Amino acid sequence: MSFAVRQVHEKSAKNRRIAWLKALRTITRVCAPFIAWYASYRHQKEQRKNEKKCTRIVQKIFMSAIAISLAILLGTFFISSLSLLRFSSFSFEKNDAVLSVDTNGRTNILLLGEGDETGQYLTDAIIVASLDPDTRSIGLLSFPRDLYFLHTDTMGEGRLNSLYRDYFYSLRRSGIEEKEASNTAMKELMKESGKALNIDIHYGIKVNFAGFIQAVDAIGGITLSVPYDIVDPEYPGPNYTVEPFEIQKGIRHFDGETALKYARSRNTTSDFSRSERQQMLLKALGKKMKKEGLFQKPNVLLSLFQTMQEYVQTTMSISELVAFAIQGRSILPENIYAMQLHDRNGLYDDVLEPGGLLYTPPRDLFDGASVLLPVSIPEFPVTWKQIHTLAYLFFTIRSLHLQKPSIAILNAGAPSGYARFLGNELKKFGMNVLDIRNAETKQVTSALYAPSQNSIGNTLATILNIPFQQGPYAGDQHDIVVVLGKDYHYFRMQDLLAQYLP
Repeated sequence: MSFAVRQVHEKSAKNRRIAWLKALRTITRVCAPFIAWYASYRHQKEQRKNEKKCTRIVQKIFMSAIAISLAILLGTFFISSLSLLRFSSFSFEKNDAVLSVDTNGRTNILLLGEGDETGQYLTDAIIVASLDPDTRSIGLLSFPRDLYFLHTDTMGEGRLNSLYRDYFYSLRRSGIEEKEASNTAMKELMKESGKALNIDIHYGIKVNFAGFIQAVDAIGGITLSVPYDIVDPEYPGPNYTVEPFEIQKGIRHFDGETALKYARSRNTTSDFSRSERQQMLLKALGKKMKKEGLFQKPNVLLSLFQTMQEYVQTTMSISELVAFAIQGRSILPENIYAMQLHDRNGLYDDVLEPGGLLYTPPRDLFDGASVLLPVSIPEFPVTWKQIHTLAYLFFTIRSLHLQKPSIAILNAGAPSGYARFLGNELKKFGMNVLDIRNAETKQVTSALYAPSQNSIGNTLATILNIPFQQGPYAGDQHDIVVVLGKDYHYFRMQDLLAQYLP
């Protein structure tokens, strides 16, 4: 993905002072506590000292957000919370709050994008982000909005994108105030999404699409490489209308409105391609914030601050936001990896793609609605075992997805078709299988070959219950070569990992 770097005009010292004064006047209109601070620091020398300190704090906040590729969604909230803390003698570095983690030490967050007036309270963008401090990585797994939940503890049944809305409305009808109802509905959706993946989801963040537009505009738009043409004659317009949207393949610069259309359009492609584009934008936004140093520009920070006030909601406390920012600073941008759940499952002679663990049941079973259910083995009853398996591989054994080693599967005496069965199974769960073929020679014992320094080879060998052999296989150039001998017995991944799953 390429980025355009804008040349920033070097302002004179006088212009910089004027810019800061304008920024401070805007702050006084946004937040009353800033007024007292502004009045008490009129002296120029003291003012520069405090501005420098504020910049350091904001930089740390945005660096953490960049590290998790969510600089816009999370960073805006961080600015608000930590700016208030700064003036209550709270120390960013001495914050003693501890983030909630799972048994593997990871913090998991549900990210929600909420619709406009044509889909108010519908959560059409649903992504689970998992932060792992040990590998300094973030995994992003997208749910399609039409994923159907046949049963939940308190939210009834329905499509994933409408569960929050319907439960929110039921709470409001029972007399619960809007803010509390929204927070409760978000926590229930966190719980149900966590059950679907067999993980604990500790926090939730929800942003309105209008806020996304303003946030992108605040940083001057975003440039990215569009991989294919999009022609959508029926993109949802204002007041329940439709309007055409078209973007051509190539390097394109988007303002906020165009970026949102690029993220939401699904007429030309699909719900799953839309999830990929949403993740692409999140990564690009974070990288731009870091590359251009936008976290140091007062006009950008103030615009994001105002956007946060109206459009972003989270279940995190202020101290947890600070702790999250501190921990997030260690995340490496190249260690942000992503996948989407979808129905390109290869079951009906279509293409099998990573994440193809869903299918479309007959519409007459759901009052004519098109929904998605998890592919279950056995077919009935519907279970989430394969989704649980993916989540375990994707979030817990994440080295296979972080490093993406090239894998070859060779049949050296196993029953016919077993190399293809195993290759497709690994592909389905996101592994980089590039070659499936018969070996030139037969052998009795199966083995997995990988360079001695390649620890993920040993990891995969353990999962497959195949002996690990250090070193390359007969000059093969792939990172990992799995040779299936006469002793090989094929097992599905959900059975191989059964001891780790419910």
